[in-house]
Amino acid sequence: MKKILLLTVILLNLMNVVAYSAAAAEVKEWTFMVFMNGDNTLDPCCDVNLNAMAQAGGNNNLNVVAIVDRAGAPTTIVEILPDNLHILKTLPESDMGDYNVLTDFVKTTVAEFPARHYALIIWSHGDGWKGPKTALWKGISGDNSSGNHISTTNLGIALNEIKAALGKNLDILAMDACLMQMIEVAFAIRKSCDFVIASEEVVPPTGFPYDRILRLFDDKTSGREISQGWVKAYADFYQATEASSYATLSAIDCSRIDALRDAVDGFSKAIMSGHFESDVKEALFRVQKFQDRENIDLVHFVAVIKSRIQDIGVQTSADKLDDACTKAIIANGAGDSLVRNAYGLAIYCPESANCFSPDYGKSDFAKSSMWDDMLLDYYKKVTGSQIVADIEKHDISSLKAYLTSVNIVDRELTEDLISRLNFRVFAEGGFPEAFIHELTPLINELKYSGRCGNK
Repeated sequence: MKKILLLTVILLNLMNVVAYSAAAAEVKEWTFMVFMNGDNTLDPCCDVNLNAMAQAGGNNNLNVVAIVDRAGAPTTIVEILPDNLHILKTLPESDMGDYNVLTDFVKTTVAEFPARHYALIIWSHGDGWKGPKTALWKGISGDNSSGNHISTTNLGIALNEIKAALGKNLDILAMDACLMQMIEVAFAIRKSCDFVIASEEVVPPTGFPYDRILRLFDDKTSGREISQGWVKAYADFYQATEASSYATLSAIDCSRIDALRDAVDGFSKAIMSGHFESDVKEALFRVQKFQDRENIDLVHFVAVIKSRIQDIGVQTSADKLDDACTKAIIANGAGDSLVRNAYGLAIYCPESANCFSPDYGKSDFAKSSMWDDMLLDYYKKVTGSQIVADIEKHDISSLKAYLTSVNIVDRELTEDLISRLNFRVFAEGGFPEAFIHELTPLINELKYSGRCGNK
């Protein structure tokens, strides 16, 4: 009955649109801003979350304002009050995949609903730092009408612009979207917000329990405490549902991200220092993965590596990285079966070079860290060793498979393989002339196929 009432309120307000203005607005403790992109397959879920927000709504300490873009409907700016969705303004069709629309919404809302603290929620589809080849699902907030999305890089730009408008960090960024709690995403926005709340795994269709979350906001609770309470509210809400098997949510202290990056570098160097390929391969088999199988839980990966490699350098660096993760992850809630080893922060880690995206090196995190160097080193060792071992047995099938793979795009990996083959086949020798005659054109194809020119 309440849902019908709220939908009726929306329709009535659409008939009497007022200007998006809060004249002489008082400065409240919090403004809670929702960037709701339902111009995609999530359109039916908009009502569920808007109704949940209205069950609590704004109060003397809290403004709740949303921009709502739905499939086949005009974009609206909505002030959410208890049991009332008050339409402030209607807009032409908005491209919610354009980060400028996000920054404009926040800047206008901040100007007209001033507060001491601000929380921003991006509500839509998400797929971590990247996505499948279909551009719509990369990053976050894919818009069906435009075909655009907000990339991780553009999300960082948007948050920097928002920080400039606020004159300080955004207190909380929450992403009601799948697969967004990755170190690559947190790194991109680390200098412009205090806490980021998101899920390592897919988010259930019902999204965040907004009625419970909005009740956390008052004039006495800090952003850290709200972030921790937010994660607990989410975990409690899904605990008794079918989604309990995969629901995850965590909160990250962004001030700890640089130290976390440094610890990742130390760990990466330690792994590169020896021949631990078999241990890394086994760890990648055992580690907690998510719907995007190239995303792994960083904390669990470190724990598995530590259990397998007794090298003192690896042990020490693993301890430091685990400690850095503990300090950065201030709250975590995970289901008890499919995600039981989800500890709050994912990282990109494909099992093989064939799955590695050439775009990863363009990310801010990859540019700043040695994680991608460690992955490349691992791929070199695994790929080169396996192919050379097969060549020893006069088996060229793995070399042919390498050549036919459409995803081999890293120049260094191919050059390393050429060097290994040249040394073993032509420097060390010992192979029958007929086999060398069969092998030489394949090595030449590695050199001249153009693959070494890709990066």
